[in-house]
Amino acid sequence: SPAACGEVVTTDIKLENDLVCIDTDGLIVGRDNITVDLNGHTIECVAPDGYLGQCTGAGPLGVIVEDPDPEIGIDTNGHSNVHVFGSGLFDPDGSGRVNGFDVGVRVIRGSEINVHNLRISAQQAGIAGAPVPAPQSIGILVQEISCPLPMKSIVHIGGGRSGENNVSGHNLGLWLRDADCVSVGWNTFQNARSGLLESHGILLENSSHNNIHENGTPTNGDRGPFDSGITLLGPNTVGNTITANRVIQNFGDGISVTRGASGNQIDNNLMLFNGFELSGTVFFDAADGPTRGNSAAPTNFWNFNNQCLTQTTPNPPPGVCGADELPS
Repeated sequence: SPAACGEVVTTDIKLENDLVCIDTDGLIVGRDNITVDLNGHTIECVAPDGYLGQCTGAGPLGVIVEDPDPEIGIDTNGHSNVHVFGSGLFDPDGSGRVNGFDVGVRVIRGSEINVHNLRISAQQAGIAGAPVPAPQSIGILVQEISCPLPMKSIVHIGGGRSGENNVSGHNLGLWLRDADCVSVGWNTFQNARSGLLESHGILLENSSHNNIHENGTPTNGDRGPFDSGITLLGPNTVGNTITANRVIQNFGDGISVTRGASGNQIDNNLMLFNGFELSGTVFFDAADGPTRGNSAAPTNFWNFNNQCLTQTTPNPPPGVCGADELPS
C-alpha cells in the first residue's frame, strides 16, 4: 500500500508517490535494518500557521523561533543499520526531496546509518540580511551518537561524488549535536539564514572525532556575529578533522572554531571571500583564538596548506592565510 505521512516504517520501503504532510511528520523508522528509498519522490510538509506556509516554526505565520513539537521529514528514531537515500544509487539528478520540515532528516542514536542522495530544503529569509526573521529549522540533525571501540565512523552523511546531499534554506544545514564518529563528505550545504538566529552551513556542537571532508558550504549566514560556513563550537568539540572543504562567499566567517573547541585539525580547505565587505574586520575566512572565545594559546591545528585571505590573530597561527597561497 502507498506510504502515508506519519507512518512508522517496519519493513523496507520504496516510495511510489509524493507525500504532502499537513503539519505532521513524514516517515519514522520503526526498527533496525531498514532501507528508506524515496525513489525520486518528494516528501513535503505544509501548515497554515507555519513560516511561508511550510511546517517550519510555530504560532501565527511561524514567528515562534523553535517549534516545541518539530515536524521531521525522515526520522531514524534511535535505530541502527538504517539506509536513507533519495533515488537509485548514484543518480543525483533523480534524488528524492524533503521540503518544508522543521528537521529534514534526524539521525538520533544508533549506528551504521547512511544518508545520501537527498535534496532537503526550506524557505527562509529571501536574501542575506532580509528583515523578516525566519524560525529555526535544520536540514540534517545528527545527535547523541557515541563512538564504538575501536573507534570508527558509524554514521555517514553523503555518499561520494555521486551520492551527495544538497541542503538549502534551513538556518542550520547540518547540525552535529553531541554526535561523535560521523563522516560527512561530498555534500552541499547552502543558503542557511534566519535573520534572527545563528546560521551555519555545518555546525559541530560538543561533537568529537568527526571527519568533515570535501563538502561545499557557500552563501550561508546573514551577517550575524557567529554566522559561518562551518563552525566548531563548545568544549567537547575535540579531535575533529575538517579537510578539503570549499567554504566560499558566506555572510559570516568561513571556518570558525569557537567557544572552547580545541584539538581539531583544519587542513587543506579553500576558504575565500567570506564576510564580503566586512571581511577582515568582523568576519574572517579562518577564525579562532580570543576573537572567537578560545584560548590565546594555539589549541587547534591549522595547516598552512589551507587557502584563504583573512584570519584572526593570534590564532590561527600567523601565515595560515596569505595571497601567495591562493590558486592561480
